[in-house]
Amino acid sequence: MKIDYHVHVTPPDIIKNWRKIAEKEPYFKLLSESPVNKFATAEEVVMELDNSNVDKAVIFGFAFKDMGLCRYVNYYVAHSIKRFPNKLIGYMILVPTSTELIKEMDRCMDMGLTGVGEIFPYGQDFDITDIKEMSPLCNSCIERDLPVMIHTNEAVGHHYSGKTDTTAVKASAFAHNYPDLKMILAHWGGGLLFYELMPEIRKQNKNVYYDTAASPFLSASNYLY
Repeated sequence: MKIDYHVHVTPPDIIKNWRKIAEKEPYFKLLSESPVNKFATAEEVVMELDNSNVDKAVIFGFAFKDMGLCRYVNYYVAHSIKRFPNKLIGYMILVPTSTELIKEMDRCMDMGLTGVGEIFPYGQDFDITDIKEMSPLCNSCIERDLPVMIHTNEAVGHHYSGKTDTTAVKASAFAHNYPDLKMILAHWGGGLLFYELMPEIRKQNKNVYYDTAASPFLSASNYLY
């Protein structure tokens, strides 16, 4: 079975009004204005899965700073997986520092969402190395057996929209702090997987997985200046 593990979906009304939303969401604005950005509804994702001979996709909304917007896209994802149960698996977007974190997590689980992410440390203004900030999310996910997907990126090379300071160094600290948390470090973990040649990092990362999303941004033919 082929599963695309990293697919963002966007409700049609957010696509229509993205410029208005971007006025209060700087990271959303940055990525939405990128020339390579393409919004996709759940229907369009399912169509692309069929065209690409991919069996399923893990889908999630954009990780906004505003918890209200997070709730909205979570509902859209939950509605979408009910419409396409054989094609879509839903994850939830949360703000780790929100006082509504646990309430929204349980609401999303009740709607059938089975993981957290992709969340944005830079875009949502939290620090994955800060135990005080991350423990409410991480400990709750460990208790509920929910995996967490974190946006990471490499520290070197050319710039592209979405490249932040959440690199392999921070990702390693995060894995060290929460060894029992199932985590997916997006975009190759910013290169952390190569450090698993070290026995201590491999042992530390026993519950760490990586996705390969955005790999075309790294190739020489796709430089974005």
